[in-house]
Amino acid sequence: IEQMVYVNSKPNTTIVSNSGTSFCEGKSLILSSTYYPTATYRWYLNNQLINNSDTSNITITSAGNYQLVVDNVGCTDTSSVMSIQVKPSPKVGFTISNDKQCLIGNSFLVTDTTSISSGSFTRTWSWGSNSSSIQSLNLNFPSAGTYPIKLKATSNNGCSDSLTKTVLIVAQPSIGSVTGQIIGLDTIQVYDYSVISQPNYTYTWSVTNGIITVGQGTNIIGVKWSNQGIGIVKLVITNGDGCKDSVTLTVSVVNFAPGVVSFTPQSGGNGTLVTINGYNLLNTSAVLFGNVNAKNFNVVSASVITAVIDTGSTGNVTVVTPYGTALLSGFSFTSGTGIKELESQSYTIFPNPVNSEIIIESNKNLHTSCFELLDLTGNVIISSICDSPTNRLTIDVKTLSPAIYLLRVTSQGQTSTVKVVKH
Repeated sequence: IEQMVYVNSKPNTTIVSNSGTSFCEGKSLILSSTYYPTATYRWYLNNQLINNSDTSNITITSAGNYQLVVDNVGCTDTSSVMSIQVKPSPKVGFTISNDKQCLIGNSFLVTDTTSISSGSFTRTWSWGSNSSSIQSLNLNFPSAGTYPIKLKATSNNGCSDSLTKTVLIVAQPSIGSVTGQIIGLDTIQVYDYSVISQPNYTYTWSVTNGIITVGQGTNIIGVKWSNQGIGIVKLVITNGDGCKDSVTLTVSVVNFAPGVVSFTPQSGGNGTLVTINGYNLLNTSAVLFGNVNAKNFNVVSASVITAVIDTGSTGNVTVVTPYGTALLSGFSFTSGTGIKELESQSYTIFPNPVNSEIIIESNKNLHTSCFELLDLTGNVIISSICDSPTNRLTIDVKTLSPAIYLLRVTSQGQTSTVKVVKH
């Protein structure tokens, strides 16, 4: 009888590591042995069968004693024990104070929070072409954009880990300049100040030495200034990312309030011409003697007004402008400056002093009145003028020499005289 007998090879079981007998925590190692197509493989860790390990090589992630049993069709072999160690590895981490910031004043505080179970480690920060090994850094960047920050830690046994985070620099808004009047400003008007309108911006205005009357929160405001001197307009704009820009504008506020310094003469009656000296008088709207409005007034310049007294009263000389009221005490109203009432007819002479024309007004028609001008010696300088058909008469004295004259009025047999000063 002949019978075929097969002799199977006994496997030669040796464990081989792809990278020594240790590896870094968080990594892995490959253990392998000779491959036999008909063999089965059983891997053990600390004498415990590793499930699903029927393969000639395995990837391991744990420390311990590894052993392999190979069965090649009934022929078995057991490897020697291979002890594998896992080396402590740093677990890299770091914090960023605020990973999104505006360009101006950006400062990122980065702090290493890396840990390791045992041993020690060294760190290396990297950003752009820069590096550092200290635990915390303040980093800033020159322009808007995204910037990676990397931290790598290496343990004393050569294990390493790394982490990269990205920070964002937001472009800064640009406000431009504020437009508006900056000189010759008064405290009465409202002045406009503005910038070019830009979408999705918020506008926050503030002023020094004034108040915002309208427009807060928009690109244009109205400002009323408070006092003479320097005024400041400031605007802060904020974009949707919270980034800001600001601008200031300095202005000059002028005091347009009027002032009365002196007046001459300091007393007078109805028809007397008074010269008032002061400042900021150009916009005068009223002149008063005591509490009574002047008959009329003439603004000669910013510093001079001539006004004719009406009925008047003793008290202040007052000048009113849109920018305020000025007054000066010391005025005395006298009733003897005009011509006394004759036959129930009253007369008013102005201006007095006079430069070119004497004006005579009455409460009645002047057809029964006669007027003549005399010098102080009684000589008639301008002969009698009678029978004026109205209640107003003008006498031309331009050619007369400066002096004091007497104006005499006669009505129905009665006479009155008043002194007139010719400049």
